[in-house]
Amino acid sequence: MDERVTLIILSHNNFEGLQRSVESAIKQTYPDIQTIVTGPRIADDTRDYLHGYGIIYIESKSPDFVPAICRTINAACVTGKLIALLNEGDIFSPKKIEAQVKAFGSRSDIGLVFTAYQMLNDDGKPRNTIYLPEFTRHSTMSVLLNGHVLNSSTAMVRRECRQCLGNLATELDLWVNIANHCKVRGINIPLVGCIQPSGRSIQASVSNALDVITPEELLPAILSQPEDLSGLFVHIIKGAILMRYRLHRSAMDSLDQAYKLCPDDPLYLVWMGMLLLQVKDYKTALDYLAKVPEGDRLYLDAQWMSILAREVLDASDGIQDRIDIEVGKQYNGLLDTTLDIVDGLNPDEKKIGCGNRG
Repeated sequence: MDERVTLIILSHNNFEGLQRSVESAIKQTYPDIQTIVTGPRIADDTRDYLHGYGIIYIESKSPDFVPAICRTINAACVTGKLIALLNEGDIFSPKKIEAQVKAFGSRSDIGLVFTAYQMLNDDGKPRNTIYLPEFTRHSTMSVLLNGHVLNSSTAMVRRECRQCLGNLATELDLWVNIANHCKVRGINIPLVGCIQPSGRSIQASVSNALDVITPEELLPAILSQPEDLSGLFVHIIKGAILMRYRLHRSAMDSLDQAYKLCPDDPLYLVWMGMLLLQVKDYKTALDYLAKVPEGDRLYLDAQWMSILAREVLDASDGIQDRIDIEVGKQYNGLLDTTLDIVDGLNPDEKKIGCGNRG
């Protein structure tokens, strides 16, 4: 793929930070980049500095709001078929744009590519590295599950995704809207240095996004499922996403809806056990997990979660940190198994049903 890339640097009128970002932009190995800086009114000497590098400046009153910035820029002079974003003060590694263009390749179904990134202190020194999840299936759900690690400075968007902007409230809404229409990919190599953490105040954004998303956008395979199961799957997956962000009360509400549909289903029972493990109500968790029937594909998950619960009940407080880590691992495994069930994988398994497997 040999497409022009438009790089949009979101400025907050901090010249030192802007200079760092611009210098990283002009060192890119990719040959065809249009660079635009947008933000509050800048001083004449800053404008001259940008002009010296052939960089376009567009004044904007919304430098903190990525969707608003994209709407403004899309109405202006973008010439690239791919759009990269960079927050002032953040820096690209020299091959960042080249790597993302290769990730798009000739795949017209890919609309958004993120990269891993390195967190930087205010002085620019490295702090820690943030890696990305796999976006192998269910792009919308993956974005919702991992919105806390998605950073706009790592994003590259296909220009056609302007249609996804709409009347959006948050940056997460932008990523979700794109994921509803296109596939999302990640490059798990840290190609950006970021000053500001991602995921600020994202809990409310996740809850709001889940309130308006349709079942088929969240889980494309849901349309192939029997009607009596589709609601169960959606409520459980929404509960799982809310658990990720420790929104336990909302997760309980979602699981309550699943209970009304299929009160004895093993999938509901094991996720209820997971929620109770997270809130450290281990005795009640054991009651739910004990109801998962032997021979069910979730039985071993339930048994392992029960072991964790019993270890906590029988051990000193010193074991708690290790148990929390193990619960996190079990959450990820349980989510994978749940998605296999929704997608109809392992056809030799008995069919999931409300209260029975036969």
